[in-house]
Amino acid sequence: MDYEGKYFPDEDEEEISKGKKLRKKIIRYFFYGIVALVYVVTFSILFTNCEPDLYKTVMFSEEANKLYEKAPEDFVVYRLFPQVFMNYDGSVQIDTVVYTPTAKELELGVKYNKKLDKNSGKPKFSIVDTNGNIYDIVSTVSEIKGRYVYSRIAFGNIKLNLEDNVYINPDNESKTDGEGEAFDTLKFSFKIEYADGGEPELLDLFNSKTAIEITQFKNQ
Repeated sequence: MDYEGKYFPDEDEEEISKGKKLRKKIIRYFFYGIVALVYVVTFSILFTNCEPDLYKTVMFSEEANKLYEKAPEDFVVYRLFPQVFMNYDGSVQIDTVVYTPTAKELELGVKYNKKLDKNSGKPKFSIVDTNGNIYDIVSTVSEIKGRYVYSRIAFGNIKLNLEDNVYINPDNESKTDGEGEAFDTLKFSFKIEYADGGEPELLDLFNSKTAIEITQFKNQ
């Protein structure tokens, strides 16, 4: 505008143009900030919920590893494939179940939600068989990550009836046809006892029909 009050359209358009550019910059940087925040949150969640290596890494106890070191070629390890890998509500999960008849140990990875830890203690894990025998822990390694506790737990003095398993001895297949659970002979289960006194749960680990195969093992 000049001294007479007349407007100069070019100057108004220039001011409007500058305002639009400023608003566009603000919107653009705000959008970039939101995107960066989403990436940070996403990667943080992925990192905190990434399962640690120990959950699936076969370790066995110190005694078992000594047997391996003495005669690695004679140290036999089987991988078990139970049909169920978690409890009813998914708060406890298992993975990489292995068994060595050489050291008579059965080991598995256990993942459970920290909410199961109560003031009275933590969940108790054991292995039981159909004869009522209870097998205790001989080795355990644990790590807390995010909302979960991860462990590798080995149970000792276990002798699986491998000769009755149809994957080890295919001749037993005809015996199991139509028999259902009747041919389970000796069954081994993972027992979960809750710190709050809730009803214990069992996850079947091995019976005559459990898929099983020889696997490689190298001590850590």
